[in-house]
Amino acid sequence: MKNLTPQQEGIEFEKRFAKKYNSNQQPRSGAGTYYKLDVRDTKFLWSLKWTGNKSYSLKTDDLKEVENEVYGPGGIGLEFVPGMAVELQNEVYAVLKMDDLVKLLEQDIKVFKTDKASEKRARAATPRLFRSDED
Repeated sequence: MKNLTPQQEGIEFEKRFAKKYNSNQQPRSGAGTYYKLDVRDTKFLWSLKWTGNKSYSLKTDDLKEVENEVYGPGGIGLEFVPGMAVELQNEVYAVLKMDDLVKLLEQDIKVFKTDKASEKRARAATPRLFRSDED
């Protein structure tokens, strides 16, 4: 396997994250005027951080940047939740405001897009007795 720079590792992390969670990478990794942060899905705007170290220093400025891109002036709107995801030692950890997490848990919100094949597998795994009329 080739040795990648930390910046290249970060870009690869964005690709893996977007693919795994059926999300979209922001063009130019959020460097543009209209496309902020790194990855966007149906509910979250994510700032992704990768490190090859055993720890990551979580900073208030990083959290405020994510929050501002959703809730601040010119933000994408209240229907989205700001989030950070950090990859440490091949594990991904999500960082959310507690109030946002509670709101998500209290509501029946479909957070991640699913493809047709995943939906069919999930439906097939549910016994007919427990399927809703919509299934």
